[in-house]
Amino acid sequence: MEREIPLPLRLELFSCVRRIAEHFLDSPSDQLRGLVNLLSSDVARVVTAVITERNCNLAGDAAMPSEVWCAIWQHLPFASRITVSHVCTSWRKTALACPLLWNDIKVTFWRREACYVGNAIGPDLATLGILLGRAAPAPTRLNIRIEKFDWHPRAGAFFHELLCTHALQIVYLRFSARGQAGGAAPMRDVLPLMHGLQHLRLSTTDFDLRIESFIRPGSRFACLRVLELDGIFFEEAASPDMFPHVEEVLIIVTQCPLTPVAVENMFRSCPKTTKLTAYLLAGWWNDHPPDALGLHTMTPCVASLRLHTLKLGIFSPGELYISRVLHFFQHERIPCLSVIFGYNSSHDALSIFSDLEKPDTLVFRARAGAKAIDSRGFSRQVLWDYGMPKEEAETLLARFAPSLTTLIADAQLFIRFSSPLSTPRLKSIVLRLLDASELPATTHPKVFQDLPAFRTLCLQLVDSCGLPRIANGRHRVDVAAVQALIEALPRRVEVLQLAQIKFKKQADRSPLELLRSRVGSVEAVSCDAEEHRLVVDVGGQMEQWGA
Repeated sequence: MEREIPLPLRLELFSCVRRIAEHFLDSPSDQLRGLVNLLSSDVARVVTAVITERNCNLAGDAAMPSEVWCAIWQHLPFASRITVSHVCTSWRKTALACPLLWNDIKVTFWRREACYVGNAIGPDLATLGILLGRAAPAPTRLNIRIEKFDWHPRAGAFFHELLCTHALQIVYLRFSARGQAGGAAPMRDVLPLMHGLQHLRLSTTDFDLRIESFIRPGSRFACLRVLELDGIFFEEAASPDMFPHVEEVLIIVTQCPLTPVAVENMFRSCPKTTKLTAYLLAGWWNDHPPDALGLHTMTPCVASLRLHTLKLGIFSPGELYISRVLHFFQHERIPCLSVIFGYNSSHDALSIFSDLEKPDTLVFRARAGAKAIDSRGFSRQVLWDYGMPKEEAETLLARFAPSLTTLIADAQLFIRFSSPLSTPRLKSIVLRLLDASELPATTHPKVFQDLPAFRTLCLQLVDSCGLPRIANGRHRVDVAAVQALIEALPRRVEVLQLAQIKFKKQADRSPLELLRSRVGSVEAVSCDAEEHRLVVDVGGQMEQWGA
């Protein structure tokens, strides 16, 4: 493993160390932390640039292997915050991923030779030992994926010993095993030793694999807060002391329908669950007759829970099936409910919103779905894999129009609304633009004929995922389109908010000067994915920002 650091990398590192050291000699000692962080960031940037450039020019087996990277990593100065992503033989095909400034190790064992060759431990398994040793004693995120192959007994013993040695430093573990992978057996003895584990995800493709296959009865995970199970279920209720503080649970079932008994056993094992995500890829099984649906599916165990958030993925059609799932979880008492419908499974999807009390906020995503929030803070969200149908959107808008105070919608969906509505309480409209070219189409909003309470119009530039987009040259907005939209509204805009919006340059007047003459005030705001808005700049600084 002893390799010489490449000369270009060595020169860059020495230059970086020398530059930081010169500043450090004249700096007080309390600035040491900031300097170390700066040095670590510079080292990470240099290492990433050098390796990326080399691997872009060299393909296949000529790309830098993991052994060379480990040797370089061990010699880096002040590099305690630099870590590695994707440690596996696929490096030779896809090159190196950018290092992360956290102890984050991802390992994939593709074949038997990666773990055991001849009479020696394989290169990838040995590399995992080096990386865990280098990360110690800092908290470590470990992601292990094992493909389906015969695991050599000596490799299994080494893997078990390695995880036992570093069990205390692992705070996040994601373990995935395909088929009857031999690496799954050591986890049953190792998991109880991870006393600092906060996030655990177990994934397998085995049919009907029980949680007891991974965790011994009587184990206790005092620090665990998040438990994710993919293809694993609770056949029997474990001791409540096993997961005493777990707050978030994720269940994915793909091979067989999820049963109420398995859910109850999970709740008894995780009594403090407040957030549950369940993807019912194989459906929901309940042997109660339809006429007993409202009584026998509500169990004392579920009633005693204080679920705050429930997210369901429903991918099988059937009104009765969907109703049984919602009745079982007593959805009307859960503050935050989100349902994802697969293709042809959204029978009466809008019934999810029926228990809201006069919603005042409505959010539309053209390629996703809708979300409504009422005055109590209760929220209901419906998502479609294939996009939200126009008829569903118009029906929902018409149903909640009398009580709405805020409407947030993607522009491409907003322009499809055609039926005029009465919105006496609507105060704010937020239009999210995927591209500046969508704005001219919104200048004739047929849906609003009267807005007596309207005050604020917000324009936000987002990407296809609904996240804020950087307004580069291609996404600059024509100020004339904004003026046309303002004039088309039946009531004067008092506050115009611009999020990630930049205008095309005008030859005669500033775009902001043109807008200020038509609205009460112009504000620059910063919007995140959850629609929270924060005013960051008003007035004088807007000129440079909006130019």
